[in-house]
Amino acid sequence: MVFKSGNRNSNKHATENWHIMEGLGWLNTLYDVATDKVFNKAPHNAIDSVMKTNLYEVFTYLSWKSAKNEYESAVRDGMDQEHRIKQSMKTNR
Repeated sequence: MVFKSGNRNSNKHATENWHIMEGLGWLNTLYDVATDKVFNKAPHNAIDSVMKTNLYEVFTYLSWKSAKNEYESAVRDGMDQEHRIKQSMKTNR
């Protein structure tokens, strides 16, 4: 793991790898992941826990979360469309 405690290169790797998120609003992303409390590890706070997590694991989680949100949005859109169709059928009677 890149951010594993005791890795003598952990700070170097953290700096090299977290720059990837700069264009993505990395600080907001960090806070968002930290508030989900998925990567909490004692004795670290939520933000430090995320920073000490392997970047691949964080991106995998973000990818899953994005896909989940897209799916839920598509389901809502489908339900809204179905509702509109039913309403238009009632008014056309």
